[in-house]
Parts: sequence; structure tokens; C-alpha cells
Amino acid sequence: MKRLAICLYGHCRTFELTYQNFFKFVVDENKLDGYEVDIFFHTWDLYHDSFGSWHKHNSFFNKIPLDETEKQKLYNIYKPKSFLIEHLLEGEHGCNVSLDKVNAIREKYSKENKIHYEYILYTRMDVMFLYSFKINLFLQSYNHVELQNITPKDNEKFLFVANNAFTRFKILDPRYPNEGDLLWFSNFSSKRPHLENDCNIVFIDYRIHNHCYISRANILSEENIWRRIDEQQKHIEYCNTLLRKKDL
Repeated sequence: MKRLAICLYGHCRTFELTYQNFFKFVVDENKLDGYEVDIFFHTWDLYHDSFGSWHKHNSFFNKIPLDETEKQKLYNIYKPKSFLIEHLLEGEHGCNVSLDKVNAIREKYSKENKIHYEYILYTRMDVMFLYSFKINLFLQSYNHVELQNITPKDNEKFLFVANNAFTRFKILDPRYPNEGDLLWFSNFSSKRPHLENDCNIVFIDYRIHNHCYISRANILSEENIWRRIDEQQKHIEYCNTLLRKKDL
């Protein structure tokens, strides 16, 4: 059986609003494709902290601590093979630290249990998935006759990254997948996509603010979250209708 490790990193933020869609569109969909899925997470003992971020002056991101009940809730929801909840030092931007930590606990678990993961999927607890994310769907694109000469080899490092190209910049450079650090998968233990320089980066048709979005702040009520999802889906359905009319 193929094995997939899912690594969740960073602040847990709105996990209580997002986890159902995470399991529905990511975990369950890949299980249906024959993957045995193991979850790992590293997070901090605060819901969120904005230090070092573009929204660092936003008063909505006050430091709200996770109590023991919330920590237990995280464990009960994700049922990780291994996890770590730590205290983020004052003035430290914890993104890269958290990713390094979740990689470390996954590697330790893999070594101790003699488990090999064909792929490792990285994302965050505050990502709201709206559509199915199936690893095999992207891998199978290499079966196309025009791509068969570049099919990933067993000894090559490949990183498949979701992104939001052209929203902030007028260029698309594979060395910096815009918002690519929200969702990606690889066949090796990777850093954030824009920090990798010795692997093949592949852009995939799964776009931030289209197929998923960031449910960043607890100030968003559950009602507003689902209203935004409904609006997002209606817009996508409208676009698909226009495309079908064009094909006719």
C-alpha cells in the first residue's frame, strides 16, 4: 500500500472551522486512491501571532493562548501519529521553525517504525479546502504523451505546489511560487517551496482563493465563513457555465 504523510505546521488558528473540509477533501479523497494516510502536526501554544507577517499591525491577531482543553481537542480531531505543541518565543517568526519541527517528528517516526512515505503533503490548519485535492490526479498528468519525456524519475526530487500566480506580481517565476507555502506535496522532506533550490518545482492546478482559501482569523464567524464558501462556489459554477456555453 502507498503511504502519504500529511504535515500540518504553523498556528492552528481556525482549525475548528476548517478540519471537516480538510478530512473530506484531502484525507478521505487520497485514502480512496489507495493511500494509507498518517498525520503529523507541529503548532504553537497560541491560536495565532502576527509577528513578522504582513498583517502584524492588525489588532485582530491578538495572542490568544491554547488551553489544555483545546490542545486535547487538536489531538482528538487530527489523531496524529506524532505531534508537538510548543511555546513561540517573543519576537520569533515561527513559520520556518514549525515546518522544521514537523519534518523532524515525521522523520523520527518514520525511522523508528521503518516506514517509507511515497509522498509528503504540507499544509496549514487554517486552510479551508473547497475542492478535492487528489495527489494521483496531478501525477497522472505526466501520462500525457507530450509530458512523458519529463516524467519524474525515482531518484529525482519533485515538489508539486499550489499557488496564486499573478495576484501580487506581474511575473511568474518558479523560484517563488506565490503563496506556495500554503499547500504543496513532494517526494522528499522539503522546506517551503520558495526556499528549495535543488529540486524540480511543478505548478499544479489547485489555486489559492479558488480551490481553497485562508481562514486566517477567529474574528470570522462560522456563518461568515460558510457565506464566503457559498459565494465562492456560486462564482465558480457561473464561470463553468460560461465555459460550457463557449464549447457549445
